[in-house]
Amino acid sequence: MKRIFLYFIFPTITLLFFGCASVIQTPPKLSMQSLDKNAIITGMGGGFSGNYDGFVITHLGDVLSWQSPTGKPDSLLLIFHTSADSVNFFFRYLDEIGFNELTFRSSGNMNSFIERTTPEMQHRIQWSSDGGITAPPEISTFYSLVRNYALRSARKK
Repeated sequence: MKRIFLYFIFPTITLLFFGCASVIQTPPKLSMQSLDKNAIITGMGGGFSGNYDGFVITHLGDVLSWQSPTGKPDSLLLIFHTSADSVNFFFRYLDEIGFNELTFRSSGNMNSFIERTTPEMQHRIQWSSDGGITAPPEISTFYSLVRNYALRSARKK
């Protein structure tokens, strides 16, 4: 009986105890419908896989990541929350460059985009990194700023 305990029951209990203790819980995924309608969405994808990924910044200060095979965020993962003042820069930047009046839509194998949504409207600019027609510098700069902000701030949290 002592051998059965040492060779079978004790290792089983030990594995169950330590196996369950190492489970990492993932945060729940959110949908676009559950978010603030005042948001900036950035993304990049296409190519062989057709997958897209990117970030969403809401006016309330939520910063989320997303991945999708369709190019539209369908399930979002909250990376961090910050104050509305911290993200206000991004919304002001788009207002100052007249984003809603820009009409730029180019596509290719790999596409990048910026989309601005409000309860009243939705406006999207898209460009391809391989299409020969590049986005205006203020657009590509903004895209890099959003991506760097989300990635750098996520590492700190």
